[in-house]
Amino acid sequence: MKGENLPTFSIRTKLLVFVTSLVVIPGAIYGAVAVSRSRAALAHTVGQQLVGEARNTADRLTTALRSHRDNLAGFARQDVMREIRIADLDKRISSFLASLKGGCPTCLDFVVLDRKGRAVASSNPALIGRPFGTGGSGEPADVTIEGPIDAPDHDRPILRFSVPIPDPDASAGVLGRLIALVDWERETDVAARVRENLVTLGINADV
Repeated sequence: MKGENLPTFSIRTKLLVFVTSLVVIPGAIYGAVAVSRSRAALAHTVGQQLVGEARNTADRLTTALRSHRDNLAGFARQDVMREIRIADLDKRISSFLASLKGGCPTCLDFVVLDRKGRAVASSNPALIGRPFGTGGSGEPADVTIEGPIDAPDHDRPILRFSVPIPDPDASAGVLGRLIALVDWERETDVAARVRENLVTLGINADV
């Protein structure tokens, strides 16, 4: 009886198969783990960068808004604001507001209201005499910032800053309010530039 012909492998072949299995299988597992960790590390790094960019953008916007608020409060304390008492008869306040508008690229209009909330002076003569529904004697004496809101006289969203105008002859008195109407898109242009920079890096994000 003849024995069956069985395949035979040399020791070299067996060692080659054994070594290959030792290298390929753990290598594939390690590679998969490494890729997964790399992706997680990259996502974490990008996330940290986006958080940092968001904070920087918020800081820059805050600085810009605070600057507007502080400047407006300073304008409200000017001696010319005494003319509110005579409804800006000589248009001194309106002339002053027109000059302010010329020096503020993002400002659309300035308006001064009396204690009844009626516009007595403005950088835009068409706004004089209109009721603004704010700044009355019952309003708080705090600074307010509203927006974005629609303005009938402007075809774009605006920010509305409002500060009290102190009465220089009465420590706790208020003559009215000074309002600045600011272009929302131009004021928040820093956020748009951040978004454009992110897009160039292949990141589509809303800011």
